[in-house]
Amino acid sequence: MNAVALAVERIKDSESPVLILGESGTGKELIARAIHRLGKRADSEFIPFNCSAVPAELIESILFGHRKGSFTGALTENQGLIRAAENGTLFLDEIGDLPLALQPKLLRFLQEGEIHTLGESAPRKVNVRVIAATHKELQGLTRQNLFREDLYYRIAGLQISVPPLRERPEDTALLISHFVTHYTRRNDRRIAGITGEAIRLLEDYSWPGNVRELAAEIERLVLYAEEDGFISRSHIHPRILPAGAEDNGSDMEVSLEKLLDDYERRVITQTLREHDCNVARASAALGLGSRQTLYKKLKRLAIDVGEFLQEDTKPGLQFRTPPPA
Repeated sequence: MNAVALAVERIKDSESPVLILGESGTGKELIARAIHRLGKRADSEFIPFNCSAVPAELIESILFGHRKGSFTGALTENQGLIRAAENGTLFLDEIGDLPLALQPKLLRFLQEGEIHTLGESAPRKVNVRVIAATHKELQGLTRQNLFREDLYYRIAGLQISVPPLRERPEDTALLISHFVTHYTRRNDRRIAGITGEAIRLLEDYSWPGNVRELAAEIERLVLYAEEDGFISRSHIHPRILPAGAEDNGSDMEVSLEKLLDDYERRVITQTLREHDCNVARASAALGLGSRQTLYKKLKRLAIDVGEFLQEDTKPGLQFRTPPPA
């Protein structure tokens, strides 16, 4: 994920198309939004479109727009999503499902920076950056003549591959902390925390649905846990529990406050490392406004700026039952 973040930083201001690859649920749209938000087009629109969620016969009208009366049922004028994204970013999710007949028109838009709206006599220029994403293997589709080779090479110049969650298990605990905080606030729930065994079980699961599946499970856990109680093994969906696993009774409770502190501590220390321990730059990157605010957090979280750079960063939040006395 550090490589992904570096790639986002390098390409955020480029005008070239970007292709984001990764399994479903890995957060490809979040990466696309990050590129837009951090780049020079941030003040303009980010328009997402899922190529697999709309009937094939409607995609051309939705993307390129149409004039009133240009076809049966065109009762009003529609400017289309490409024009709506003028000076901003168009995100084409699941581009591997784009109908083959429409691909030449998309290719011309990418190469010439112009579109031909249905019902208009001449093309018009547009200024839109395109970010595409897919979970499919596009080169395989080109060999099957299901995706144009020239379009593939036009969109694949800048690529970002988002690894599945099972390949970065060190992120699981941090994501658990984030989602517990997020869903308790969004659902107005008061949860005391999550037990150590529950965290371990969630860490050990392979998450075929990736971050999206983890987020859905954490929201379910937040809703099913008792008010002011702890999320425990008993709340976890059976599909996540290992086959034949038994409750060993070693559930250590971890408070929500500790989860929040550990999450904040990791974000701050990582940001300090990225800015060579410069408190002023780190404070600006964190959006804290002043160095004094960051200094207060360093004191509260017991972060020693002079020492933590020499320490090995732990791969994730670890909550384990202490050995018996």
